[in-house]
Amino acid sequence: MDAPLVAMLAVCVALALFALALGIGTWLVRRFALVGDALPEGPHFEPPALPVLSAQGASARAAWRRRLWTVGQAARETMRFAMSCRDDAARAEGHPPAAAVAEHAATALLAAQTAEREMRAAFAAAIGHEPVLLLAETTVAAHRATAAAAAAASAALTAELPDPAASRRKWLLIVMAIAIVLYAMLFFAW
Repeated sequence: MDAPLVAMLAVCVALALFALALGIGTWLVRRFALVGDALPEGPHFEPPALPVLSAQGASARAAWRRRLWTVGQAARETMRFAMSCRDDAARAEGHPPAAAVAEHAATALLAAQTAEREMRAAFAAAIGHEPVLLLAETTVAAHRATAAAAAAASAALTAELPDPAASRRKWLLIVMAIAIVLYAMLFFAW
């Protein structure tokens, strides 16, 4: 065979194998439900940049921003507790503590939504508008405590339940091992 033809055939086969691997990977992610609702990270819980006014107000702006950042971190933790409760509720489906765990998840979700609303109000407040920030600090901290208590209660209720993700992880590891063996066989065959 001609060298350019062999090279073109090799490129086509490589692209076909890549497309096959991508398709199998996508199927595995969907089949084993590996993609969940991702927690909104990053800029969502970060306070917006404050306008630069003067050098004298820099320390006041820095202190204000630190307080805003603390409110954002508390709201993020509240959301994490709510997501933990949601995962516990999904795990408890079909088991006796399902109703109680669902109630804790609803409580934590309501606390997280309210904390996020208060966080957004604090982020929108003008620098030096102390009552809004003080209200946000206290209410977000209270909602964080509520969500933490709900997460601890739901974790205690689901501690003895079997982990449904364990079987998914086992099958995923088996499929991954098979894929590695097939890849090694293809690599050494060529």
